[in-house]
Amino acid sequence: MQANDLSLSLATAVETAAPSLVLVHGRRRGSSGILLAPDGAATTALVVTAAHTLHRGEGVVVTLADGRQLAAELLGVDPGTDVALLRLPEALPAAPVTPTGGQRVGEVVLSVGRTPFGLRAAFGIVAGVAGAWRTAGGGRVDRYINVDGSLPPGLSGGALVSAGGEVIGMNSSGLTRGGGTVPVATLTRVAAQLLAHGGIREAFLGVGVQPAPLAGNPAAEGREAGLLVVSLTPDAPAAAGGLRVGDVVVGADGKPLAHPAELRALLHETEPDAVLSLSVLRGDASLTLPITVGARVVRAEPGRGCR
Repeated sequence: MQANDLSLSLATAVETAAPSLVLVHGRRRGSSGILLAPDGAATTALVVTAAHTLHRGEGVVVTLADGRQLAAELLGVDPGTDVALLRLPEALPAAPVTPTGGQRVGEVVLSVGRTPFGLRAAFGIVAGVAGAWRTAGGGRVDRYINVDGSLPPGLSGGALVSAGGEVIGMNSSGLTRGGGTVPVATLTRVAAQLLAHGGIREAFLGVGVQPAPLAGNPAAEGREAGLLVVSLTPDAPAAAGGLRVGDVVVGADGKPLAHPAELRALLHETEPDAVLSLSVLRGDASLTLPITVGARVVRAEPGRGCR
């Protein structure tokens, strides 16, 4: 491909994505946002943006591609994936998207956003791809997409765009050093939860634990540590399932548990209403407790819990 042809192709990709990119006024400096339809519709009144760029929940205004400004309602934020969802008073053309998982190392991509000075784009190459991963805030991201170079100022909340102008995901400087990408699959999943619940629905046991050594316990069967139950939420799944303060949880569904972070990670991977089989030491006795996991909706305020 001739250099001029490549240049024209990339400019066309930016033009394709541009109508679905907006400027979000949620702090002193604006940030970018994407018109996204979680159900794949051609139009939408929903905007996703980077949660860490919103410093207030009310008075948020969005500037559209045609220059009009609309008041936006904040529906919810998920600090774990750095996604915030806004609703506009009218439906507009949704971003053309490409499925998560189709990206290859070496592909040309563009980071595109709308700034107070108009559209801005940055050239990049997909430097690495991998499977699902968890952010420092505990959010599950469906695919790891690494783009070479740092994310320019003002493009957080904007789109990572393919050479064909399709949105691959949302760029965010709040996930990793230098910036990261929240792929479309994660955006649509999180947006659907924020739309339905105003927060993220997650598995819940209602138990407080701390590490406990097991040396000298004949029922430990070689385990060196477990999780001592120090508190139980009344009527929550753990208490309803028979767990008691003073019990030591040593495993769940056959997986050993020795640190609270391991239990948190397990719950992140567990769907509400699933049954966890807890291996428990009660004194010198060993028993198994089937616990039906509950659910709770975690709601966050803008600017809190977002890096």
